[in-house]
Amino acid sequence: MRNLARTLVAVGTVTGAVAMSASPVYASASVVVYVSDCTHCPENGHGTFMADPAGKAPGDSIRVCDLRSDGWAIKAWLYYKGKLFLTQTTAGHPARYCSPWKSKNMQEEKTVQLRVCHVKGKTTKWCQVGTGRT
Repeated sequence: MRNLARTLVAVGTVTGAVAMSASPVYASASVVVYVSDCTHCPENGHGTFMADPAGKAPGDSIRVCDLRSDGWAIKAWLYYKGKLFLTQTTAGHPARYCSPWKSKNMQEEKTVQLRVCHVKGKTTKWCQVGTGRT
């Protein structure tokens, strides 16, 4: 009888762990991509893809922030279904500036890529890419 009780406790524990680890297969995922002009420097800026509305940020939206007065702007390109979908930039604004949110409705449960770079004129440098989900 003692061995039967131990077996039942072990089976119950394993079953509980599996049930608790279950999660939705297709969950939306926002992403923030940080950019810097060197690997050991603090960030110069970042781009954000917001999958769902949060606070003042609408869903399916992007924005960029430039945190350093270095003569470079920050620009983001959002790719959706393999094509360029939205862009946003801090060009023309002084540093310590965040652009407004730019949004456009997207189909749910799709992967997006956010590419964020430093830009000056036609020159693009120090790019990083992140992946999110609508």
